[in-house]
Amino acid sequence: MDESKLKLGKLNRKKAKVQSIMDGLCNELMCMKESKLDQELTKDVCNSVALYFDKGKYKDLDKKQVALELIKKAHELSPEEEQIILNQIEYLVNHKQVKKYSYIGRKLAFFLKYITGKML
Repeated sequence: MDESKLKLGKLNRKKAKVQSIMDGLCNELMCMKESKLDQELTKDVCNSVALYFDKGKYKDLDKKQVALELIKKAHELSPEEEQIILNQIEYLVNHKQVKKYSYIGRKLAFFLKYITGKML
């Protein structure tokens, strides 16, 4: 009886952490002014999902679905747009373009992208 309660509590904490991370990523995503169908945006979302949901703790989590849900939360998508995003995610994963960056590397890349955008 106690063991099942422990497993249930652990599962609830894991779900709460997943939701918390997704809310934070969604807030960051809403601040970006890129097009919802932009492949670079999809790549950034997939890289963030790979960073925050590593294989060890979240091996049973469908990271492709998480990335799609994040984009859907930030932007309203039609069914056709959802399929385009899913195809982009599949392409990125199949061609090994999704990488797990460190926190500092991700912030540096964002800063450089911001600077170059301001200069152009």
